[in-house]
Amino acid sequence: MIIAVSITIGLLVAWITFRSFFDDLSDFFDCLRLYFTPEIISIFRGEWRERNWADLKLLVYFGLSGGVGFLSYQYLGAHFH
Repeated sequence: MIIAVSITIGLLVAWITFRSFFDDLSDFFDCLRLYFTPEIISIFRGEWRERNWADLKLLVYFGLSGGVGFLSYQYLGAHFH
């Protein structure tokens, strides 16, 4: 039960903060495309700066969402176990 609540809290934070990090869904998918493109290809395409910015946005977005879910799991497990 605590795991389900923690996952729900993490997904809720992801849903609320989505517009703070990305303009729309296509911007999110563009960040994913840049993330999975090898760095050497991004350099040759002239997308190196955009790739680094996309990496940072994804890292902070998923780190925040996952971190809040993990911290809620720790808190709920300590207080409601």
